Amino acid sequence: MKKIIKNNISYLIIITFFLFLCYLFPYTGDDWAWGSEIGIERFNTFFQDYNGRYLGNIIVLILTRSNIIKTIVMAFTFFGIIYFSSRIVNKNIYYMYISLMFFLFLPIDILRQSVVWTSGFSNYAISALLILIFIYLIKDIFQKYEVDKSKIRIIFFFLLSFSASLFIENITIFNIIISIFLISYSYLKYKKVTLSKIFYLLGSLFGTLFMFTNGAYNNIANHNDTYRSFASGFSELLNRAYTNYFDVIYKDMIFNNLFINIAIVLLLIISTFKFFQKNIMISNKTKFIIYSFLSIIISYATYSLLKHLYPSWEILLKYTIIFEGLFSLAFLCGMIGIIFFTIQDKFKRQKLMFYIFSIIIMVIPLLFVTPIGARNFFVTYVIFIVIINELLNNLFKIKNIRKIAKTSIIVSLTIAIYLLSIYIYIYFINNERNNYIYNESKVSKEIIIPILPYQQYLWTSTPQKNSIWETRYKLFYNINPEVSFSIISYKEWIKYQKSQ
Repeated sequence: MKKIIKNNISYLIIITFFLFLCYLFPYTGDDWAWGSEIGIERFNTFFQDYNGRYLGNIIVLILTRSNIIKTIVMAFTFFGIIYFSSRIVNKNIYYMYISLMFFLFLPIDILRQSVVWTSGFSNYAISALLILIFIYLIKDIFQKYEVDKSKIRIIFFFLLSFSASLFIENITIFNIIISIFLISYSYLKYKKVTLSKIFYLLGSLFGTLFMFTNGAYNNIANHNDTYRSFASGFSELLNRAYTNYFDVIYKDMIFNNLFINIAIVLLLIISTFKFFQKNIMISNKTKFIIYSFLSIIISYATYSLLKHLYPSWEILLKYTIIFEGLFSLAFLCGMIGIIFFTIQDKFKRQKLMFYIFSIIIMVIPLLFVTPIGARNFFVTYVIFIVIINELLNNLFKIKNIRKIAKTSIIVSLTIAIYLLSIYIYIYFINNERNNYIYNESKVSKEIIIPILPYQQYLWTSTPQKNSIWETRYKLFYNINPEVSFSIISYKEWIKYQKSQ
């Protein structure tokens, strides 16, 4: 036992950290509905006309009924994401430390919607893990023909794709497209296709059929859904794509990933100069193209850093979002261009292109639907971490990776302490608020309640007066429905309590 612990001490420390952190996350927003009789009613109709995210719905039903189960599932899911985002590239544990650091650098909007918020986690984080497992299983396809060694592997591919298709609609579509691509690639390159890939496609097709036969999508298509919509008609498709991209997509897919972007730019700069050192006789035309791409990504990283330091800066006034949206596309093109020219290992270049292609396929459906939010880009952020690991693996020897990993551990520890300090405070104030509301509801019909601290790190955590959140909060915590809430800040609430 001591030997097992010694050999896996890093894993145990990371899992323990996530167990502690996830235990602190409060139930908020839709969690109150799922954990109350509303969730049971949805299950009793098997989510008829609600949505086809059957596995995500069942999981959130379970997680909102036990904080212990929620904590364990969350912690091991996040550990799995970090584990596979490194193992896809290299088995060395140093890459896992690097993955952990960038995971902890998650933009706040993605963090609060897909990590902290149980309802978001159940769909977006778990589906991201399943996609990483799939990529891990097919990671060598560009280098060699993968043989199915057992029937269990074939069955697992089917179950994996079927399950991954029952969480988020754009991932459901992604599964079909990517499985068709891999089957086509395998046939064209090796003149044969493994059964596992065929069964992954079959699982995706069955999962898609199962999801989209839910009546909710018929209501959306007929514009009978007041919350969700899908653009129809060429003009509406263009308008929706324009709005979604410039209002949400470019920011949450690329622009807000400040540390990811800086790391990618630094690695591509190193890749460029290593390429020039090895290829002295390259043409001036090629040099010009590469330097042009390099100028774009460096200027983009510089601009995004300045914008994060000075958020109120509007470089082109009302046209700033247009500028940033187009600049983000240029950055993505610059990444692709430099990878294409400077990564000389054909296998690694194809893997990197596959990751970027996967991100694009996942995002395209989001151009035409509403609503979308930062949570939709948790999976793309994770794939960007894989891209960073792949670039590191291509550029550095293990002794240099070790140095980077040591720095990553220090940075991760700092961010971990920062996050814990925030969520410990939230945890205790949330418990204080819940206990106060429960006790006061027995003697009063009008209760003054506080807004939780660090609101930017939470998603819909305030049961505003006369809102659905107030109703759902009361159902979740079994509060008298006749009680009314008045909302004030936590500091004001402390003063109010002292005055009583």
